[in-house]
Amino acid sequence: MVDKKSARRLAHHLADQVELERRFDALADDILPGEGFPQDEITDAMIRSLCHRIGDRSELMEWVKDIADMWFE
Repeated sequence: MVDKKSARRLAHHLADQVELERRFDALADDILPGEGFPQDEITDAMIRSLCHRIGDRSELMEWVKDIADMWFE
């Protein structure tokens, strides 16, 4: 049986996942180039969006390093 604290934590996690998916879809629809664009242009648009959102090069590079470390371990 799941206690209330664990259930609440899971509910928040699931709500965050739904919100993240909604926001990614909005990003893809509003900012990223659509089908037919080269992969490099899509990647460039994503990087420009992150640079604009974070605003600090060193902070962005730390995020990139952390994410790359997770995916390439």
